[in-house]
Amino acid sequence: MDEEIYNAGSEGNTSEEEKVNEYRKGLAIAAFVLSLVNCFCCCCYGSPILATLSIIFAIVSLAKNRGGKPFAIIGLVLSTLGMLVFAGTFYSYGDLLIDMMKVSFDPNPYIEEYKETGEIPEEFEKYNESPYKEFFEYSQYGSFENYYRFILSARSGGEIEYDPNENYGSSSSSSDDDGGGSSSSSRDEPDDGETLVDLSYTGASAGMKLRAI
Repeated sequence: MDEEIYNAGSEGNTSEEEKVNEYRKGLAIAAFVLSLVNCFCCCCYGSPILATLSIIFAIVSLAKNRGGKPFAIIGLVLSTLGMLVFAGTFYSYGDLLIDMMKVSFDPNPYIEEYKETGEIPEEFEKYNESPYKEFFEYSQYGSFENYYRFILSARSGGEIEYDPNENYGSSSSSSDDDGGGSSSSSRDEPDDGETLVDLSYTGASAGMKLRAI
């Protein structure tokens, strides 16, 4: 008799806990929101942090059978995909990401050097060669030097001028010897079906985001 009463009481408590958990959707919603933010910031330096937090919140929410299960599942899937994209990008262009992070966090030496020489540092010359050269040719900047000058302009508060319509790359072609040709730019709009790589400047660092159009 006492055992039956105890079992009934236990079942009642379990049912009450499940009902309470149904309304506890905070972690699931947080996981979903972080996964969306990570999608917009994909391949920037904060992506691993955002994706990791989203995955943790989603797993905890699902493990404790809390409410908002669809949000938790979507957040988990999107964040996992975001981590894979970031890992692939870092594997291919990790050196570039690290170097541009270094320039963004401590820009003063690079700004002063560029003011004096007007050239990119020797340590970054490798980005004018393959495979980085092709990468920047399909970007909105057209060359690494354009991108480098863009970062320095942003970090120097405009002391170093940057005009998106100018081509600062040393590899840009000049006028024909006859004097009748006009300079060509490697920053033409991509044809239909091509991929534009958008190297967006985000916050204190030069985030990189791939965008296919």
